[in-house]
Amino acid sequence: MRNFAAIYSKEMRSYFVSPVAYVIAGVFLFLSGYLFRNILMQFNLWCLQFGQRAQQMGGQMPALNLNEMVVTQFFAVMDFIWLLVIPMLTMRLFAEEKKNGTIELLMTSPIRTVEVMLGKFFACFSLYSIIVGLTLVYFVILEAYGSPDWGPIFTGYMGYLFLGATFISV
Repeated sequence: MRNFAAIYSKEMRSYFVSPVAYVIAGVFLFLSGYLFRNILMQFNLWCLQFGQRAQQMGGQMPALNLNEMVVTQFFAVMDFIWLLVIPMLTMRLFAEEKKNGTIELLMTSPIRTVEVMLGKFFACFSLYSIIVGLTLVYFVILEAYGSPDWGPIFTGYMGYLFLGATFISV
């Protein structure tokens, strides 16, 4: 357990000492924020058009669903972005060890391979979870101006944690 903690802390330190984590988080948050804004603007346009059509027809039409039109689309688009971002997080895990010449030291030390793999996996997964957690701001803002159902949002985030764990482990 001590070896796992040492590798985990070394990897987390290396993520946050170098600009890697900040650049990846910044690029991801820029892309996700831009896409969330576009989806929200499209929903706003649909609401305006829907209201005009309801007035023209002189009847009551059912309201548009915020979860179906914003939350679902956001989570669907984010799957593709994670396919691009997660390799940026994971490619450096062993490549940096080889570049620094520490891979031989790491593999010949009395640390089991499982501890090395788990330490690196959980460090990468922790960074991934932090970045995913930062996107909760979008839904807090959405809550301020609308009333989304938090059940699908929570389920979507749990799905992203499982998806990230799967992508990172591969």
